[in-house]
Amino acid sequence: MCLGSTGLRDSTTLAAGTANIVAAVDSHGVGRLLVLSAAGVGNGWAQVPWSLRLMFKMMLRNILADHRAQEAVVERSAADWTIVRSAVLTDKPATGAVTATKTGPTKRISGADLAGYLVDASLARQAISVAT
Repeated sequence: MCLGSTGLRDSTTLAAGTANIVAAVDSHGVGRLLVLSAAGVGNGWAQVPWSLRLMFKMMLRNILADHRAQEAVVERSAADWTIVRSAVLTDKPATGAVTATKTGPTKRISGADLAGYLVDASLARQAISVAT
């Protein structure tokens, strides 16, 4: 399932769509839920460089608020869940060197490396940031 904001003013699409997905997951006993969020959400804010924080606050505040609400919905799910907070995506080829961290800096990650990490993700009930 792919969800995305409809624009910079959108602050409800991610949370509302995720609430529908979580309701279905919980009512059908799906055991696992993996959700892609964004760097800078929740306690991941401290991992984002100051230059990105400025951009996030000015341009992406509604989208980040929606991601925060989305994560809250996921955390209430009965399923085993993992939230992956992606760093800024690049179009570079995969390196295979992905850093998954709750405390380290998050700057950039290739879309290919992120996809590989999502396929291999095996952590549960955590929110983690990924970068290369």
